[in-house]
Amino acid sequence: MRKNFLKTIKQPASWLPALLILLLPAVVAAQQGTGASRMPMEPAAPESEGVPLTLREALALALDNNLNIAVRRYEPIVSEADILFERGVFEPTLSFAGSQQELTSLSVDPFTQSQPSVVNNIRAGSVTFSDPLSSGGRLTATFRGNMFRSGDPRFAISPVFSSDLILTYDQSLLRDFGFDVNKTGIRIARRNLSISESQFRQAVIDTINNVEKAYWDLKFALQDLEVKRHSMRLSQETMAQNKIRVEVGTMAPIEVTTAEAEVASRHQEVLLAENALENSRDLLLLRLNQPKTSPLWVLPVNPVDEPPFDPEMTIDLEAAIQEAYANRPDLEQTQFLLENDEDIVARARNGLRMDLTARAQYQRSGLTGKNTAQALDTDGDGIPDLFIPARSLLNDSFSDAASQIYDEIFDSWLVSLNLAIPLGNKQAKARFLNARLRQEQRREFLDAQELDTVISVRNSARAVHNTVERVQAARVNVRLQRERLSAENKRYENGMTTTFNLFQFQDDLTQAESMVSLALVDYNKALSDLETAKGTLARSRGVIVQDLMAQGRAVVDLP
Repeated sequence: MRKNFLKTIKQPASWLPALLILLLPAVVAAQQGTGASRMPMEPAAPESEGVPLTLREALALALDNNLNIAVRRYEPIVSEADILFERGVFEPTLSFAGSQQELTSLSVDPFTQSQPSVVNNIRAGSVTFSDPLSSGGRLTATFRGNMFRSGDPRFAISPVFSSDLILTYDQSLLRDFGFDVNKTGIRIARRNLSISESQFRQAVIDTINNVEKAYWDLKFALQDLEVKRHSMRLSQETMAQNKIRVEVGTMAPIEVTTAEAEVASRHQEVLLAENALENSRDLLLLRLNQPKTSPLWVLPVNPVDEPPFDPEMTIDLEAAIQEAYANRPDLEQTQFLLENDEDIVARARNGLRMDLTARAQYQRSGLTGKNTAQALDTDGDGIPDLFIPARSLLNDSFSDAASQIYDEIFDSWLVSLNLAIPLGNKQAKARFLNARLRQEQRREFLDAQELDTVISVRNSARAVHNTVERVQAARVNVRLQRERLSAENKRYENGMTTTFNLFQFQDDLTQAESMVSLALVDYNKALSDLETAKGTLARSRGVIVQDLMAQGRAVVDLP
């Protein structure tokens, strides 16, 4: 008997079919336990090789490296420089001037026949302090001194030292009168700074939104690839079972062909999913603005965060719209531009006025010198017969002339009005009309922006509600598809259905599992879009925009 048993073992053709028939139910049961009728798949784990990356880390990389943010970071600094420039309009100036002049002229005086030419020397210097006032006036203080020396004997005093202190105040009374019109440039520059800061905040929001979407798209691509690979493994297992059934004669060979075709089809789906995964990785690296030398282009980036989901998510639509009105950078920028337009219109209206300028001037002077030697003709015969020696009739230095300004009163004053009436004034009228039209145009644009804000918030809120329902419906669908596949597997085991029908049920479960992953990703992308529509995405993610702008200010040292 032992010899017969050993003989049977040595002839596998006689016992293999029976053994396969006995093992077939166990194989089918193992198929059910490993995936054919499994519960919804958990999100795919990151690949063993690669760089694990959390969403927070991705945002930090993007905000540090994004070129758009790097460019926008300089705009507030430029705007601060513009404020300095506008303030500089009202800065006082101190100016100095000096000159020396020598004049040589032919002498025709009979007393200087022996001196054919006369040389005169003039030296002059001045210090001027000028302060333009924001009221539309200008205060000027000038101190000047002169020295005149002449070789002409007819000048009884030579050299002559003179000094003057002149105080002048000019004030516009119609055009350019008042603090409001003269500080227009400063107010506009300050608002432009706020606009550039708002544009920087918009760039940060756009960067966060793009990175989050790319991150969740990569997460879906990984999960979808895992689903597709598992589906292909199922088809391969079914094909192997069909080959066994054909070998034992319990199934027609056409079922193997059907299984092989399905395996090839699902292999194509895997290849497409792998390509989509690589594209998603490249897009995320692009959003992170990684240089070509970054190792992330070589090692695959694997997002490790799971997409969160709150089935109880509710949105107060009216409150969200009001929040968008208060926080959206584009609305904020238009509001600042409208305020600028008001100042521009006021300045243009000021240009339509007549120019009436008042001037008040007060001057104190000093004069000193030394009288020269003189030859006088006392008898009228044309021959000098009396000579007066040089002597100091006056103080003979410039310091003495300057001291007279304070010690003695040689003063004068002036009050004047100057009226200039523009005839036609077409340029000023055109500027005013242009400013008014631009102001009205921007008001219409703001109305359009507010309407677009309402639509954007409503659409984003609707998308959040929709994706919440999609996730819940997709999860129910997975559970039902699992039950359907379990029942179909039993029918398949009993020969009551075809391979084609079994694959159809497997495909339905695979698609349902992908839809769960896609709905979860779309839910998180919709949340990001909603915060973007409200202008609160950076704040909700804990990003402090002022700190990012401070990094740019550290690069440029403003005076």
